[in-house]
Amino acid sequence: MSDNNNNKGKGLNKRNKQKAKESEKIEEIKEVDVKQKGKEKERVEEKVVPKEKSKDSTETVLENKKIHSEYPVYTLGISKRGNVAFGGGGGSSKTGIPNGLSVHQWDISKLQFSSKSQKFYTEGLAVMTLAVHPSENFVVFGEGKAIKVVSFPASFNGKMSVNNAKPIFGDTEVTTLRFNSKGDLLSIGGTGGSLSLFSFPHLISLQSFQGHSDDVTDIDFQPGGNLLASTSRDKSCKVWNTKNGKVVYNFTPQIGSFKGCRFSPDGKFLFSPSSLQKKDASTYISKWDLGDGKQIQNTHILKVHHTAFAISPDGNYLGLALGDFSLIVLDTNLKKVMKISPHGFVITSVAFTPDNTHIISTSLDSVVIGSPIVKQFISDSMLGTMILFLF
Repeated sequence: MSDNNNNKGKGLNKRNKQKAKESEKIEEIKEVDVKQKGKEKERVEEKVVPKEKSKDSTETVLENKKIHSEYPVYTLGISKRGNVAFGGGGGSSKTGIPNGLSVHQWDISKLQFSSKSQKFYTEGLAVMTLAVHPSENFVVFGEGKAIKVVSFPASFNGKMSVNNAKPIFGDTEVTTLRFNSKGDLLSIGGTGGSLSLFSFPHLISLQSFQGHSDDVTDIDFQPGGNLLASTSRDKSCKVWNTKNGKVVYNFTPQIGSFKGCRFSPDGKFLFSPSSLQKKDASTYISKWDLGDGKQIQNTHILKVHHTAFAISPDGNYLGLALGDFSLIVLDTNLKKVMKISPHGFVITSVAFTPDNTHIISTSLDSVVIGSPIVKQFISDSMLGTMILFLF
């Protein structure tokens, strides 16, 4: 019996050692895979998912358009012309994961990403925030206490190059960037509540805004107007006059902190989501009339915090990424249009395509996805019509 037990023990030891070796090999493969990702080109793919269909149907739907990045993606921007830029990276730690940004083209005629792309690598720091010029081939991104202006050829042939690099705030760091609709103004938010307005492309300081007491998290320009909106970790959402730098409206959230702000395309309304991230997590979206500063709506969305926010160019849709990795599209009456889960990890940024047909999302899973907007929820008016028809 003792010999049998010894043999069994030896057999177990061998199997355990083998498992340990296999685990080491898996970790080595993972490490090699990470390093290879830094060398591989990003690839664009289309995932065709069969649509639920009746027996006599053979229809399929193009569910997603994907770009597999070399690095976790933190930030995203899209121009009127369909230039899609995103940035991220592995940061300052030596993981083998690069830092940088990429520019792709959204093909409006084919409703997908084109295969052409441009890349720009940075040293030391991941790209955490960027802004794409609305009509020219420029991307501006924050790098610590400075910003860099990168240009890329319209043909996507050639290299991206740095046109300008400028320290902005001295001791504070850049947290968010935003162009106005014409592209001649650039607003830059920073740590500690820093918020400034610059001319573009010369980056001449035009105005500073004093009022936030903590990091600025988002900025938006009023289309065709003189207002600038901003949210901050001080919980507030403020609306400023860009001419004199004074606060026009100061909004406080019902719960948590405002993060994200977008004007309606006509400049008459402002939308801003607020969240509480603790065990009682919830997200609300507020809508204000900018004529008198009165709140029109304050709608509860879900019992989970949000991570990103956007409005479509035509103003018909709002996009809201949530902490449960889901993505909700709403209409401007704050009614749900669709809810999807395109990523398997935290969604870091969202933006609508210029044609208003897709919402693009980025994630720490290193994937950029364009999801078509499909109405999944029945509106109240449509429901009323259906009830009348039935009775």
